[in-house]
Amino acid sequence: MRTKSLLAAAAALTLLVACGDDDDDSAGDSAEALCGELVELAGTVATIAGADVDAETTTIDDVTDALGTLEAQIDEVQNAESALSESVRSDLADAYENYVGAVADIDDESTLAEAGAAVESARTEFREAWEATLSELDCRPTQST
Repeated sequence: MRTKSLLAAAAALTLLVACGDDDDDSAGDSAEALCGELVELAGTVATIAGADVDAETTTIDDVTDALGTLEAQIDEVQNAESALSESVRSDLADAYENYVGAVADIDDESTLAEAGAAVESARTEFREAWEATLSELDCRPTQST
């Protein structure tokens, strides 16, 4: 009788460990929520880093404003440990910081075209890191970046 009780307890413990706190669901929910927030910001990213940005009319001020809007989201991505790989989180943070740094000392009224190759390179790096983040989360933005 005691053996049956021990076996039942062991089976219950195994079930509890296997089905207890389902981190996969919470990670999935976290990834889904993060994806939704990123998709909402796709328009902002498109205005400063999208493939169709008009470099002749987009000013550094436009870029700086948009980067400010994105800052909290970039920070949230850094905290999404269970939803994203370290390399994707790191790449996005680095690309964001590089873009911020590239435009920091440029006159606000200058356009992206006037800002030159360093800003173009940082813009491309940020777009690629943003797209990699969306891809890893399996997000489907409604607007292309």
